[in-house]
Amino acid sequence: MKFLRLILSVLCVGVATTRAGSVIIVANGASTGPIITTSAGLNIDLGTQIRVGAFGNSANLTTAINTWNAGTTANSAGEVAAARTALFNNVLSSLNSNFTDLGTGANYGSAAQTSTLITVDATKFLLNTQAALTINGTSQTRNVANGQITPVTFSAAAGIGNSKQLYMWTAFNNEIGIFTDSTWVTPSSDLSNATFNLNSITLAKAANDILLGNYLDNATGNDFLRLGATSVTIVPEPSTFSLLGFGSVMAFLLNRRHARAQRISGSKEVNKLSGMQKSMLGLLFMTMITCISYGQTVSTPVVGFYKQTYPAGASLQTVGFLKTPVYSGVPTTFTSTTLTFSGASLGSLGPVSGMPAYYVEVRNGNYIGYTADILSNTSTSVTIDGNLSSILNTQITVAIRPHTKLSEALRNASSLGDYDASVTVYNSDGTQSTFLKDSSVTSGWLNAVTFSESDAVIYPNSGFILNNSTSGNFTQSGAVRDIPSLVPLYANQVNIVALAMPDNRTVDVQGIGLGTNLVDYADSATTYRNDGSLLPDKTILWAGSADNFLDAVTFTTANGVNVSGLTPIIVSPTVSTTWKAPAPITQ
Repeated sequence: MKFLRLILSVLCVGVATTRAGSVIIVANGASTGPIITTSAGLNIDLGTQIRVGAFGNSANLTTAINTWNAGTTANSAGEVAAARTALFNNVLSSLNSNFTDLGTGANYGSAAQTSTLITVDATKFLLNTQAALTINGTSQTRNVANGQITPVTFSAAAGIGNSKQLYMWTAFNNEIGIFTDSTWVTPSSDLSNATFNLNSITLAKAANDILLGNYLDNATGNDFLRLGATSVTIVPEPSTFSLLGFGSVMAFLLNRRHARAQRISGSKEVNKLSGMQKSMLGLLFMTMITCISYGQTVSTPVVGFYKQTYPAGASLQTVGFLKTPVYSGVPTTFTSTTLTFSGASLGSLGPVSGMPAYYVEVRNGNYIGYTADILSNTSTSVTIDGNLSSILNTQITVAIRPHTKLSEALRNASSLGDYDASVTVYNSDGTQSTFLKDSSVTSGWLNAVTFSESDAVIYPNSGFILNNSTSGNFTQSGAVRDIPSLVPLYANQVNIVALAMPDNRTVDVQGIGLGTNLVDYADSATTYRNDGSLLPDKTILWAGSADNFLDAVTFTTANGVNVSGLTPIIVSPTVSTTWKAPAPITQ
């Protein structure tokens, strides 16, 4: 079976206002049309109903889809299950109350579905059989559908009528897909036929044909019509390749975003910039430098600005600058969680409204680039949400910086619409947080679950998903990072990370030290298209220091996989670890 094809042929029954015929679902691999899968491209369970019919009120359909899109940028595996299920049930109830099936109630005829795998319910189309399908050149067993309903009545009395738009949709595991096509209409007269054919849905037409869900155009074999866990903004679940080592590796989770993993790279030197790169970058920032004095304990950083564009739809974004330090120096003493500075006069550095406001950055030694949130402080000491026990007998230099918040990162974005724009960040404990734009509140953002005013911390070298119906741009300014950054990678979770290079240069993924602490043949990374679709572009598998990253499909060396300084990627490790991201400029 290479595609699902629905053929609706209509027979005259002798009454002018009655439209009757047969509905046939065929899934026999006759061509390379798309098949319906979950948002991650996985099988939908056998026995899942496929619904074919008409929505009675198009405005109500639009409202249901908008409700889903507004509340479901947080609707994937990391979201709190209760909130995800509540939203799913709410939207599903709205869709059900507005939909008339061709194959149930007064419209139902007799079923011709057969299967040796499950008992077929005589009132529904189901995914009821299996077939070997080719996906990017690889044969995989997929759950597919076939069957027939005859006769079907389209009369107004049956709830549909003639010349009405028809739809196919299904709901599975808190995901919904709604598909249609301009040719999918009920007959306008007796003896007319209406044809459903998923092969007519193409990537170019997805905006009109896929009301809820996603389209994946594979290079060879079958394409995917994916259900929409987060409409078209879905971040796919870890690939099969990233799961290879799950059964043999003991994973651990960290409780807070900056309870950093203690495994620090020391065996390899991070790639240094070439002399030419240093010179070019220096020239770039010389045009933007502003000198700022902070007092005797703070050095003068290189600062600048850039303008970043974003597409209509969903995209991965980052912040390329840091905030300038409010203090830097050498702690006279420190424990695993507390640092004391003789003669310092620190202001209030603790959390504000439960959200970290400042963090400590280690600027030298084996922990260079390590950061940890400040939990509390006195005038001469800070207590951190981290662990410095591995370097207690060393001398370190640290800087204390304010965090960058979501409200600051996008405060000057050009076209973010209220209750249209949303941002999703992924947390270290496996959850994720989604925020809706609301310019009437001080921060400019609401929590998408509670609808209360909220904000988010955008951690150094991390990223977030921005979703907006129109394209636009935003300007960033701040200090340029002059040391490597020790970026945490959390086991079995979505880690959106970025080089965070303000000049947005493009570099080969093999040369950024990303694989240094990854597990051979178990951990992977994925780049994504920056065109608003948020479709995966290339998945690469770490194969060890000898082979570096391999293409996860062909298992050949991943040549020419480039990442740009302001476009995040997603890393899927099986064990919590760190990535020492190179500095945009050197000290």
